[in-house]
Amino acid sequence: MNDWIHNGKRFDVNDVVWWSRNYIYEFRRVSCNREGGVATNGRIGEEVGDRWKPPNHGVMKTNCDCRMDKRRRRVGFGIIFRDGRGKVLRCWAQGCKANYDLEYTKAMTIYKGLLVGRDMGLVNYIVEFDSESVINHIVNGSNSDAIHGGILDSIQGLVSDAKNVEFIFVLSKAKRVAFVLANEALKIKDVAVWREDAPMCIRAQVEEEQ
Repeated sequence: MNDWIHNGKRFDVNDVVWWSRNYIYEFRRVSCNREGGVATNGRIGEEVGDRWKPPNHGVMKTNCDCRMDKRRRRVGFGIIFRDGRGKVLRCWAQGCKANYDLEYTKAMTIYKGLLVGRDMGLVNYIVEFDSESVINHIVNGSNSDAIHGGILDSIQGLVSDAKNVEFIFVLSKAKRVAFVLANEALKIKDVAVWREDAPMCIRAQVEEEQ
């Protein structure tokens, strides 16, 4: 961002958003002296940096994100599942009319990701997300006291149906593919699904991360 401030260099608005979010998350991470992410089933998720990393062999990983267009009152959800080789198993995008607040939308994003995982028949996978507050509510099980306890309880129900679902906090750049997919989803009227394939808007990024 120094190039922007001192040299007058222009950046794409998405790059500015990513940089701003990452700066805030990194500041919070260092301030809280976090040692890692958080997970269900008593396991502690290893913290991931600013790049996507493939999961261990035999484990699947999903990245979820959402985009909000308050002017048009629309929300876009982007979800991608990949295996240990970085191969795409499923891409899922939805655009819909909604007027959720940000925290509820983030929780809804994870809920939809878990629904996709259930529909795929997965029972052992990792969910990477960039909202510590939502993840902590899920893992700590204190949903009845949360503002959006209803959706968080629904998430817990889906988690209990699976063999093992691990939640890990990551910086937003580590799930940039899901961010782009969610942004593209704002243009979709309903739901779009890609099986063992990725839409053109994220294909190059997916190949780079393999």
